[in-house]
Formats: sequence, C-alpha cells, structure tokens
Amino acid sequence: MALSLAIHDYTTYVPSSDDEDVVVDAHLEEPNDLDGETSETAEESKQKNTSLPSSSDHSIPQKPKDIIQKASDDDDSPREKLLVVGKGDTLNSLLIAAGVNKSHAQLAMDAVKKVYNVKQLKIGQGIKISLSKDPLSKEIILNGMEWRSTPEQEITIQQTGGAFVAKKNTIELKRCIEGVAGKIKSSFYNAAIKQGAPSNLAKAAVQALSFEVNFQHDPKPGNAFAILYEVYKDKTGKIVKYGNLVYAAFAPGGQLKQVYRYEGPNGATFYNHQGECAVRGFMRSPLDVTRLRVNSGYGMRMHPLKNYTAFHAGIDYGAPHGTKVVAAAAGVVTKAQYWGDFGLYVSIKHGDYTTEYAHLRKIASGIKVGTKVSQGQFIGEVGSTGSATGPHLHYGLLLKGKHVNPNSIKTMPSHKLAKQDFVKFVSFKKTIESKISSRPEKGEYVLAVTDKIIH
Repeated sequence: MALSLAIHDYTTYVPSSDDEDVVVDAHLEEPNDLDGETSETAEESKQKNTSLPSSSDHSIPQKPKDIIQKASDDDDSPREKLLVVGKGDTLNSLLIAAGVNKSHAQLAMDAVKKVYNVKQLKIGQGIKISLSKDPLSKEIILNGMEWRSTPEQEITIQQTGGAFVAKKNTIELKRCIEGVAGKIKSSFYNAAIKQGAPSNLAKAAVQALSFEVNFQHDPKPGNAFAILYEVYKDKTGKIVKYGNLVYAAFAPGGQLKQVYRYEGPNGATFYNHQGECAVRGFMRSPLDVTRLRVNSGYGMRMHPLKNYTAFHAGIDYGAPHGTKVVAAAAGVVTKAQYWGDFGLYVSIKHGDYTTEYAHLRKIASGIKVGTKVSQGQFIGEVGSTGSATGPHLHYGLLLKGKHVNPNSIKTMPSHKLAKQDFVKFVSFKKTIESKISSRPEKGEYVLAVTDKIIH
C-alpha cells in the first residue's frame, strides 16, 4: 500500500488557484562550483535533485510480476495492488496477468476507452487496482483502478454490480514562488543548479540576463546572484511541477543587473528595472535546430509547384510532420487560420515586426487572434497544408508590413513600457522585490531570498 501511494503521488498537476505561497531556500555561500556556463556534466550530476519524475521516470520495478502479490486461496478480502506497464504490456494484458478474467477485463477496457486513449500508457506508468475474490466461485473481481494519466488529470474506474464507470478527474495544485540565491565561484549556471534550481530554469536565467551581462567575461568568483521561479505543489506540499522563471539577478563587479518576467502589451517577456524590454532578439529558428534543414532561402527561386521563377518572401525549413513550432519572439497573435496557399497559418506582431508561420499541420490550443505569446511558446506543428510538396515550415518576417530577410535581423530595438503599463509594472516589481533583499557590502550586492512571504 505504501508503495502504491508513493507511486500515486509522483506525477504532476496544473494550477487551478491564484493563491500563492512563497517558500524560498536561501544560500549565500555556493560550494564546489564547476567550470562552464552550460556544463552537461554539472547538469547530469544534479538530475536527481532538479528533475521531476514522469510517468516513465520513477524507481519502481519494471515488471508487473514484481509488484502483484497473489492472493491466497482462503483470502477473500479486497486488496490493492500496483501494476507497472512494461515493454509490450497493454492495460488488458496487465489485468489478465493480475488474475482478472478476460470478459471482466474487457468490460473495464470498454469503460476506460470512453474517457482515455489506452495507447497513451507509457512504460513505467503505475496503475493502482483494487481486487477481491468471489467467496463462492473464488473468481478474482476487479473493483476499480486509478492512475495519473497526465500531470493535469487522474483516471478512475469503479465497478458496481458488474458495470464499470470511468471518470476523468482534474487535480488541483497550489502555485507558489520559490528561488535560490548565492555567490558563484566560476559559473552562474552551475552555482544556481548546485543551490537546487532546476537546470532548465538556471539556463533560462542565463538567457534572460544575457542582454545585460557578458557571461564570457563579466562573472567573477564571489559575484552574487538570485533567481525566483514558479512551482506547483500538491496537497502534501510536494513540488510536482516547475513553471516559469519569474526573476533573475546578478551582480558582476558590484553592478546589480535584474530582469523580471512581466505580461506586457506584447506578451510575457523580460524587462529590466526601468521597464525596458530585456529581450531584444529573435530566436535563430522557430524550430528545433536538430530537426530542420533549409529547403528554400529568402529571395528569387524556382517555385516548386508552379514551375516559374518568383520571389520567395521567407525561409522554408524542412522538418518532419509534427515538429513543434514556437514563437520567435514575444508578441500578439494577429492571424490563426487556414489562409489560401499558406494552409494553416499563424502571424504574430512584435511591435513594428511581424513573424509568420505557414503550412502547419495544426495550430496549438489557445492560439487565436489577440492571444499574447512569449518567446519560445509552442504555437503549432509542422505540416504540409496549402501549397506544399512535403512537410515544412514557411517562416516569414515583416518590418512595418514589408517582408525582410529573417536572417538579416539579429536584434529588435528595445522598447519601453508605456506610462500606464509602467505603473502596473512598478507595482509588480515591488511584489517581486519584497522576496529579495539586497544591500551594498564592500562595493558588492549581496542578494538573499527572503525566508517566507505569503501573499
């Protein structure tokens, strides 16, 4: 039972409450730092502390037979057992292996399929079942089962009078803000993960500060840092999911640099303490660079379908169907629809600039006209809709309504929040800074995350 409960609690949820509880771990001395801003060795050494377990990432036996205990012939009382999906297993085969007869298992499967695609079960997934034994026939009876299907939901199946009813239950989480602080020895990134920050959020902090700090030359041993980020906790207080980076600060040479993640008029992005956008560049590519190739560049080309030379106002990236497409910069969606030869199409406005993404297989849920998106946010999948010879992404960039070569624009001019937005930003900034204390000490700032603040 203890093992069942342990597995039951391992998965993650999504938030459903605006209440925030701030619990922060402060460390002003960072021990045994390693070299290298993005050292993979350092990241690997922290995985046991920074990675959340997933449906296929928990330390339980891989074979169902290691978990299922055979009921004795004279024991008719209900008991709970934990099944674990192994290679080649199906929910039906697991139930039969547990002793449930085939017809009973099929009835349970028919009920499950009404609310859940059983093909989504992954190796390592834990499934808790309740069994009993008919006192007369000694047949094993399946009373119910449950498992965490995604971080957001739990599937439960109950049997009454031989009939099964399956339900999909939403799990509630509490959103909190936590953080780490300390002094580096050689690397901001390694110092942050050594203090307990997840590696992806430590990288996000480096990226967010990179427009303010030269990480190749500025960091020196003893420089202070602090970062804050969202965490989501279950009812026991256990962190089951990490959210966005909220704040990052670094003080190379005693010069305090700070960035705040703020929902501005162009979507969520990072601003410095003066309300100026700290992110001033487009992503090199709106696709994972390991999964793309350039099919057609910007400029004149022979059209692959129309067989004549024409101007190509963008870049075509060849990539497999379903490859994730992300927003190249923070902005507001201005179009998300099927649009002629472009097929499924999304355009995003970033001040004077607009990016466009065409021939998508699908547009991500929630991406519609007026939606604010952040840089790197998932907006769709590569496809071949519209006029296309195969799966690829057409990526275009416009400046004040006219197409320009995406490769020619390395940075965007920094914009500052308008007066009304700046007033809101100042209030937001004070809330964040209430969680951070800074004081000059021997010409340097010492940043310390406050002990506990509830708001």
